[in-house]
Amino acid sequence: MAKNLGYITGTKKKRKKTKVAIVGFAPSTMADVRFIFDDPDFEVWGLNQLYMAFNPAHNLPAIAERADRWFQIHHRTSYDANTLRDHSHHDWLSNEVRFPIYMQDKYPGIPMSVRFPKEKIMAEFGSYFTNSISWEIALAVMEGFKEIHLYGVDMATHSEYAYERPSVEFFLGWARGRGIKLVIPERCDLLKTLWLYPYEDSAPFRTKCTSRKTELQERARMLNSQEQGMHDQRIALIGKLDFMNELEARIKQNPPESPQVLLDDFEKNRLLWRQTVNQFAAEEQGMRDGRMQVLGAADNVTYVEQTWENSARELAAEKTFIEGLQNGLST
Repeated sequence: MAKNLGYITGTKKKRKKTKVAIVGFAPSTMADVRFIFDDPDFEVWGLNQLYMAFNPAHNLPAIAERADRWFQIHHRTSYDANTLRDHSHHDWLSNEVRFPIYMQDKYPGIPMSVRFPKEKIMAEFGSYFTNSISWEIALAVMEGFKEIHLYGVDMATHSEYAYERPSVEFFLGWARGRGIKLVIPERCDLLKTLWLYPYEDSAPFRTKCTSRKTELQERARMLNSQEQGMHDQRIALIGKLDFMNELEARIKQNPPESPQVLLDDFEKNRLLWRQTVNQFAAEEQGMRDGRMQVLGAADNVTYVEQTWENSARELAAEKTFIEGLQNGLST
């Protein structure tokens, strides 16, 4: 006889699956969720406009056809403003009938909408929520899933989502403290550090990264200075050309005794200066491209350095993870 797993929150439908795959937008691991689509023991949770990322154009199966639940816990004014993802998202929510959609309230115009149990979750876990994924993890812990898999959830330190990472790791700590198995892809930055404080020394590598980054930044400054000098020379020549054109026009209006000699000389110099202007423009663009490549290399060094040494923000995340683990063990 199958064990009673309780009900899907907010519905009268009984839970039948013990594993959940929570899927986000990070391209590094998002597509990996397709490998569990055929596993009947998995629930798949999508959110927001994720259905747009899973389509034949991206060689990905439609996630909405496999999803068991969906989450759109932003206010409508927020998701309506995000036209870059989908300007008709509200229509999609209104027409969806395959699974419950967790929202801030039950809305008559969205038949599958379910009020998200914010108060019940906060009563058990507190209020340290900075993103939708944290809410989903907390719900999965509260419902008692045996395994939580994360796909498309990276929160890398160099990304715009980095500030959300401590909250996600906090609730992953709760999950592990409850004995829930966590499956996080190797390419995901969550719960990872490349050196073990204080047993492994990151100083030599950090020094090398800092030295390389300083070198690249100095090269970028030199290229920027050269680029600016070339730009100034080009603008000066353009000014000379403008002056020559104006002078030529005046000579034609009030010609001297031998205007053609002057006009031929003007044309000769104008062609020469125009060629020089084009040459300077090409060199300036080359310097700009080189500078951007150097800055890109410096950014890569910064990312490697941050990943290796586990920056102060990551250390804070580890602290919150441990606190979450302790909280989970104590309940």
